[in-house]
Amino acid sequence: MGLTATLVGSFFGCAATCSGSIVGCYAPSGDHCQKPLEAGLRANVMFIAVRGADGAEVESVEVLLTDQGLLCYQAYTNGHSWDTEPLYTALFAKLLSDGR
Repeated sequence: MGLTATLVGSFFGCAATCSGSIVGCYAPSGDHCQKPLEAGLRANVMFIAVRGADGAEVESVEVLLTDQGLLCYQAYTNGHSWDTEPLYTALFAKLLSDGR
């Protein structure tokens, strides 16, 4: 499978998520294509970008950080059939163990 998940919070990093390979309203041709740019300007919003072994983005999800915890909105994919839940679980466990 060779998938990696990265927490993306910088303006340019968020702008680079939801590439043309991702289907959904945040895609460059989607109804809310401005959301990655908006997220990059906010201090409490990030993206999780999932990339394949070749470095191409295969999935992204907007993440809202609150005092109560972390909220993940719907994940948008390129139509892949992988189960990415274990990847997200490992990422969250790593963030918690690092104290972030």
